[in-house]
Amino acid sequence: MAIKIYLYPKISFMIFFFKFSINLYTSYIYLDILSAKKN
Repeated sequence: MAIKIYLYPKISFMIFFFKFSINLYTSYIYLDILSAKKN
């Protein structure tokens, strides 16, 4: 039980960080495509 309580914040943080990095990456690609269209 104590192990679950100890691990859960780390796992949730990893999931949050993973989602955040994916969003950042996709938005970066989207901006790159937009700038390419302008040029």
